[in-house]
Amino acid sequence: MAEHKGAITLLIAVLMLFAVWVFFGENYISPILTDIGDGFKSMVTNVFTDIPKNPTQP
Repeated sequence: MAEHKGAITLLIAVLMLFAVWVFFGENYISPILTDIGDGFKSMVTNVFTDIPKNPTQP
């Protein structure tokens, strides 16, 4: 069993890091990406609404 202690410890550490990564991703990264997406969408909308439909007329 002694030869497997390192592997078991590494497996537990990896599982804990994965759990922290999933928790952090769901609670913090997802809302940030949603805010960035909403801001980008409004920016693109504002840019394209300011372009005149007929560029030959002032």
